[in-house]
Amino acid sequence: MLKLIQRNTDTGVEWEMLKKKNKLKIKGNVVLIALDSIEPNPNQPRKNFSDEQLDSLAKSISRNGLLTPIIVVKNKDRRGFTLVAGERRLRACQKLGMSEIPCIIENYSSDESAVLALVENMHREDLNYFEQAEGIEKLINSLGMTQSKVCAMLGISQPSASNKMRLLKLSDEIKQLAIENDFPERVARGLLKIDDEEKRLNAAIVIAEKKYNTQKAEEYIEGLVEQQENSKIHRNFISHDYRIIFSSVEEIVKEIKNRGVNLVTQRTENDKFYLYTIKVHKNV
Repeated sequence: MLKLIQRNTDTGVEWEMLKKKNKLKIKGNVVLIALDSIEPNPNQPRKNFSDEQLDSLAKSISRNGLLTPIIVVKNKDRRGFTLVAGERRLRACQKLGMSEIPCIIENYSSDESAVLALVENMHREDLNYFEQAEGIEKLINSLGMTQSKVCAMLGISQPSASNKMRLLKLSDEIKQLAIENDFPERVARGLLKIDDEEKRLNAAIVIAEKKYNTQKAEEYIEGLVEQQENSKIHRNFISHDYRIIFSSVEEIVKEIKNRGVNLVTQRTENDKFYLYTIKVHKNV
């Protein structure tokens, strides 16, 4: 069975031209197109496809048929088509060795195709939050859309979009750990509070190895952040304390210079110590 989707964008004349030019088989409002003439969507936000889920979908299609056609657009050369929405369905049909697949042909622009691909995946919850973030960023940066326009199209708030895009600051190694160990989005975002990259990675490893739940992971991260802030306060206090010492030394140096002694001072520092040198020139 086919679930037919009402079309209102093409006239009967245009359908006849498509049928003759591309030798298409039409059933109602659905077109049967050869699988090998359909190119993947270059704006597909989904990077990972589960073999288990594709196998399950393939079995369902084998039993019941493809209930919802995929959506495609005609290529500029008019010789083939580009997928807009339905890549999982397309891949499942390929697994089954099908030669044709039910399609609906639309006239979307590349921008509209990118938005539809992202919307379809996000609404089906097929994308992990990193893929969602990459999709949103691509719409904004590559396609030149404003964040408010993207959010309106996706039906999400601007703070939500901003929070998702912040996740892209995490290293690839941490992203992989988060995906493989099913970190909730709020845990992955919490890791951004840790300033040091090495400590951030170590925290992700601990959370993964100990299989912390969301509450435990957040408590663990907050503990590390508290240590981090205490360390900053301690460093600032020490730095301020040493400034008092150097100020006293410089007062003494100034007094010595006023007495006619020819000397030069220099102050340097590194991670381990401050170095204050005084060079006193011998009188010739």
